[in-house]
Amino acid sequence: SKRCWIRPKIFSVSGWLSFFWKHVDTTLIEVLQALIYTTIMSFFPFFCLCV
Repeated sequence: SKRCWIRPKIFSVSGWLSFFWKHVDTTLIEVLQALIYTTIMSFFPFFCLCV
């Protein structure tokens, strides 16, 4: 179900991000950053070796 939630927003990323950053609070920002970091680490396991 996460794919169905994410996919429609990819088609309007700039508009969604501008809305998101105006209405999001600090906690959601931290969660989003954690999700992005986790996704990067899962797709690029070797990334931690380069940091």
